[in-house]
Amino acid sequence: MDGRFVFILHEEQILVAKVITLYSKGGGKGGKHSWVPQVNNIGAISYMLTQTFEHSIGRTFQRVHQKYACMGMSRFAHLPPGSVLCQINDNVKTTSDGVELTVKAHKVFKELGTEKTALGKAVSSLNTVRRKGKSNISMFDIEDIDDVSS
Repeated sequence: MDGRFVFILHEEQILVAKVITLYSKGGGKGGKHSWVPQVNNIGAISYMLTQTFEHSIGRTFQRVHQKYACMGMSRFAHLPPGSVLCQINDNVKTTSDGVELTVKAHKVFKELGTEKTALGKAVSSLNTVRRKGKSNISMFDIEDIDDVSS
């Protein structure tokens, strides 16, 4: 999956993301999160590092998100697998400013956009850790909790 492109839901936006690296947790309660070259099932991923691209116009997605345009910075995200909506199977054209989707992949993006509210609820549920005897917690908050090892 390294180098592949996926659609993700992150910070209430549907984005294109390039998978840079994958992490998987080893067996057992105290298992370590380690880099893996590939996985057969997205459920085997504990986290993935991605470069994200924000929709610009038409089939074009920009590496510099509008919110951070004054700094000219590319955006990266460390995401749990529940944030991935689907893999982009078509070739994604990369440019110095971002990426361009095929007509077919852009159609998928538009379809995902029509279901953004429902997808947001599903992603939130998938990214929630259910803890026995304790309140549930978002996977994005886990690093801030002392009694949960990552």
